[in-house]
Amino acid sequence: MQKLLYTLLVAALFLGGCEPAKTPDSLPEGKVLLFYDATTGSQLALETNGSIETSMDSNSSAANYMKDKSAGYYIYWYDTNSSEDTYFMVKNDYNYSSDGNLTHSYFHYFEHHNTPASFHPHAANDFNFSRTDINESIKESRGARLERFNTYMAEQNATRQELIEALNDKNITSSLCNFFVPSHEHNDTNTTHATPHYVLTHDAQLHIFRESDGNLSFTTTLVLDGATSCEHNTSAITAMGEEGVLVFMHSSQKIYGVDAHDGGTPHVHSTWRIGDVLKGGFVPTHIVGLGAGETDHTGHVH
Repeated sequence: MQKLLYTLLVAALFLGGCEPAKTPDSLPEGKVLLFYDATTGSQLALETNGSIETSMDSNSSAANYMKDKSAGYYIYWYDTNSSEDTYFMVKNDYNYSSDGNLTHSYFHYFEHHNTPASFHPHAANDFNFSRTDINESIKESRGARLERFNTYMAEQNATRQELIEALNDKNITSSLCNFFVPSHEHNDTNTTHATPHYVLTHDAQLHIFRESDGNLSFTTTLVLDGATSCEHNTSAITAMGEEGVLVFMHSSQKIYGVDAHDGGTPHVHSTWRIGDVLKGGFVPTHIVGLGAGETDHTGHVH
């Protein structure tokens, strides 16, 4: 009987496309995750290759831009023009839908490097184009970058409206909190199946739709263990491999690895407690993920 159970377990693992966990606290490689604590203004970077932590408070620029200021949250943007992972640390009350285009008055700083050793953020005031002490060519370059970002935000807002309609069509009563649509800028491969759209609602459930030929179809709803609520500035979704995602929820202090195994049914593949991933009791309010990351093949919940 024991031999039969063991055989069935091994077969299930191979059929499911998942391998047993190797190191329970290790996130998929190929990512840099930045963690922000709105209570203290502290920021921490984690390189998943080797689980290397770097306190961003030792970076005087990043620390000074956040100390004694209103809380904020990250907005990730892959700048296709420069082929760079970038992000803005925006002010907590900024909302594109109501505030419109991002200007220097709406954010704390901008960064366009994706390794802690190269972090040299630009203060929001560097994008104040009324300043006379900034070279005109630099103003033009920064202005063009900000314009590209705002174009991206307009596209995101249009996608948001489509997803709100999709939720309504499925009679999902909880409203949209956050969403993420994987892109393929980091990869040269072309997917052969419909693109997944990951949608968090305020009740902390994750709904997955797929887009094919311009049409959205509902796939499934996932429950994120321990998560009780969702807000756009305390949740995050970032790429994990070609089509999987890592989902951060402040209400549970967990990161969830969700994937679909080459177009299969999406599921929560792994779960990591923040306390197991980070040292020293750091309690993040928000995170941002840089880099494409690798697909999680280990699979674990702890």
